[in-house]
Amino acid sequence: MQLELAVATACEPSHCRVVRLEGRGPIDAVYGAKVLNRIRVRPGDLVAIDLTEQPPAVVWRWWHGTVQSLSDDGVLLERRVTKRAPDDTEGVMLAATLPDHLRGQVTVGATVFFTGHGDEGTTVVGVSRDLGAVDSARLQGELLPGVAAAYRAMGG
Repeated sequence: MQLELAVATACEPSHCRVVRLEGRGPIDAVYGAKVLNRIRVRPGDLVAIDLTEQPPAVVWRWWHGTVQSLSDDGVLLERRVTKRAPDDTEGVMLAATLPDHLRGQVTVGATVFFTGHGDEGTTVVGVSRDLGAVDSARLQGELLPGVAAAYRAMGG
């Protein structure tokens, strides 16, 4: 696998248009076989793409959300969700851990990338910036080795 991080700019059920964090792109990427119909990517989400696949394939996704408030324990995020019924809300609020190295970089109103489902373990992994991420080299080094292992271990 040759993985790179990218930000989705447009998404369809079978593929996404993404801009790589290193500023190259945009490119079209299909969903990898092991995540097809298992994940949903929205514009603004951070994704890992495998460039050895032809066409390149999305193999992992981190949600993006907007910081609503900061506290000593972390942040409160709002994330857009799919409305499945007319009375469903378009957003959910999630409490997330904010790692020490990101404190001072995150402000109310900032867009951040995060992992977790809100029940527990929701953690901010990076700060979004103009179709990229603040400190993208750190994100590549921290996130991609785990993605490669997790993707290989997936069934499907």
